[in-house]
Amino acid sequence: MAHRILVTFLLSLWIFSSSSTVLAQENTESPLLQSLDRSFRQLFERSKKSVTCVLVETPSLFGRKQMSSGSGIVVDKKLVLTSSNLIPNQVGSVAIQLWDHRRIQAKVLVVDRTRNLSLLQVQGKTELVPIPLGDSDLVQVGDTVLSIGNPFGSY
Repeated sequence: MAHRILVTFLLSLWIFSSSSTVLAQENTESPLLQSLDRSFRQLFERSKKSVTCVLVETPSLFGRKQMSSGSGIVVDKKLVLTSSNLIPNQVGSVAIQLWDHRRIQAKVLVVDRTRNLSLLQVQGKTELVPIPLGDSDLVQVGDTVLSIGNPFGSY
């Protein structure tokens, strides 16, 4: 039941954001929609250095390497949080691709399959830009949520 509600909510948010963009393009007189678009762009600009692409190489049958990718967020100068579904039981190598397309090798520290979380530690001297986290106690049902990811390393 909760899964259906979440899917419905995310679909509604997607439809709202898509329609607001179309409306904003059609009606440049709408200050509310223009303000919303500016706010989303500003949030993206503030957080893009903290959103990563996580690249995982795993051994597969017949000696071939299999590549998979997903999003991660920088939570500390050396730590990236990602989904545990991205990290298989046998990992060949893990790399973090940053907003400027640099790739940094990483080490898997923790995989928590129950909570679907993995914690990765970047190797070397590179220090990442942690994302500022808000106070989850202030979030209420009905608040707008913006999710930013970069699973394909495309920006």
